[in-house]
Amino acid sequence: MAGGSQDLKSENISAFLENRYGLVDACKNMQGREVLVMISIGNVQKKDSLFGFDFEIKYDPGKIRFTNYITMNTLAEFFQVKDMFIRSEDSVVSGFAMNLNPFLPPVEGDRPLAGVYGQVLSECPDSSELSINSLEFTEEFKNKVNSLSGLKIYSKILDKPDRIISAEFDKDSIKFDKDSIAFVELKSSANSNSRIQTLQFEFDIEKYQIYKIVEAESLTDSIEIVDKEITESKFRINILNKNSKLPEKLLKLKIERKYHDSLACLIKLSKIVVDDCACVSQYKTDSLTAIDMYRDTTVNVIDDKAEIDIRFETYSNRIVIRSVDKNIDNLKIYDLMGRIVLDEPIQNSYYEKNIEALLGGTYIAVVEQNGKRKNKILIKN
Repeated sequence: MAGGSQDLKSENISAFLENRYGLVDACKNMQGREVLVMISIGNVQKKDSLFGFDFEIKYDPGKIRFTNYITMNTLAEFFQVKDMFIRSEDSVVSGFAMNLNPFLPPVEGDRPLAGVYGQVLSECPDSSELSINSLEFTEEFKNKVNSLSGLKIYSKILDKPDRIISAEFDKDSIKFDKDSIAFVELKSSANSNSRIQTLQFEFDIEKYQIYKIVEAESLTDSIEIVDKEITESKFRINILNKNSKLPEKLLKLKIERKYHDSLACLIKLSKIVVDDCACVSQYKTDSLTAIDMYRDTTVNVIDDKAEIDIRFETYSNRIVIRSVDKNIDNLKIYDLMGRIVLDEPIQNSYYEKNIEALLGGTYIAVVEQNGKRKNKILIKN
């Protein structure tokens, strides 16, 4: 059809491909991974004498499946005859548009020439190259195409609120027994549409000279520990999820204390890494406080059954203290460096204090009463 001599009045133009649907969501089903590839050459005027064209697009049939020729809202819509041919064995899709009646006026308008509709096949973040192998016109066409621009289609895991994985400890703090050992479990939750096969957890240990995560074991048969790495201040572990759904209970961690220390230590789950195809875009981690049960020989510690209640209301940033029958003597709040950030006499059986001015972090509240004291861990966001 095409390839005749060009008129002396011809202008150099560019032809290019564009994806009208924008980003492709790798986590969607096939309907959600649509692509609409259009061939454009800019505004075509009546004087350009467009009476027909044909094209060939090179693509990767392993990554994209083309199914339909799109003519609606394109210049191809105004031609009498148009069709498309898909040759996946040659990795090309070709099409044409033309008028059989020689007396019909030329086609004009600021629309794409034509389009092809298909679907991205990959369920993982990926990209695919498309290029225009050829684009030809009937010999009457006044313009000359001097460049052909291809297209790169990206499929990504789009950031959506339900694409989240969270992991948290089963307790806010741990206390060490006489053998300097403590245990904590790691629980997790993920969107039911996620496809999590591999995970890596990284834990940061604030006072690594004293505390260390020394071992981890799986809490379910569907979780397999692949490998782990222990350094001075970090503990990394890689696990394999054998089921399509991530189980709630994952790991049991063994934490060892090297020697007694009067200050608490923050152990933080700092990073979660999942495989590329997991359909996870957001991560929620957790932290806990390791508390040495070393007892001060100069001050008795009130046991957990003592009738004194220390509460921290996170929604109002208030610490509330109640005693059943005796006045509370004093309140001290320490940060994790052992510095006193609040020291107040109370001399009452009820006390409340707004501690909104404190920076976010972990603190230890120490309540003194009749020569005894009781501790409370406060985690302020």
